Amino acid sequence: MATVIPNYSLYGEPSELSWDNFFNLEWISQRSKKHNWKIHPHVHENLIQVLFIQRGNVDVLLNYSKQSARSPCLILVPAQTVHSLHYTSDTEGLTVTISQKALESMIHLLIPNLLPLMREPRIIPLNGDERVLQLYMAIEQELSAPALG
Repeated sequence: MATVIPNYSLYGEPSELSWDNFFNLEWISQRSKKHNWKIHPHVHENLIQVLFIQRGNVDVLLNYSKQSARSPCLILVPAQTVHSLHYTSDTEGLTVTISQKALESMIHLLIPNLLPLMREPRIIPLNGDERVLQLYMAIEQELSAPALG
């Protein structure tokens, strides 16, 4: 019997046909806590995710390869990557979800050498550098600002 891997926009939400301008940032605990810290295997057809694990640990499945990630780290999940996440209950951090094609267009213009790196799923250990958290917090602040643009 074949296993069907669900395709979501954000975990648990049906995928839309077009996500050309999609951008989302959310705290890991917002979505994961209500799923008992277990995000089952799924895929995002057109969306790339960059998870910043600020605190806690997570067992990660990336295209059928199981790995353990320890905070602080980044987890890169390109579009069409089958992935699941099993967080410890003390995990916190932020997830950015964005249209991969739109991001690749910007990267192509700004840092073309980065393109091959962002197309492969990976865990990137961090050395406690607070700049990553500051960047995510700046994104969150920008998204909550009522100003146009």
